[in-house]
Amino acid sequence: AGEQSSEFPLMFRLDYEDVYGNHQFWTHGFYYRDPPDQWVVTGGEQIPQDTWFPFESGNLTERLQLQGLPPP
Repeated sequence: AGEQSSEFPLMFRLDYEDVYGNHQFWTHGFYYRDPPDQWVVTGGEQIPQDTWFPFESGNLTERLQLQGLPPP
């Protein structure tokens, strides 16, 4: 994960139009190597290297609202 949690070796990005007609995006990143201790990782998760990893987002509308983003 990057220093500002805005870059990951693998990132999923979902672009959408919110209920107000504005374009928004949601991202989720994946990484395997431990970042430096002073870096706070948000919006991503550590996964085992060289291992198939299924990702389930759950209810994206709820997830967006928990992160302060308007719903689609």
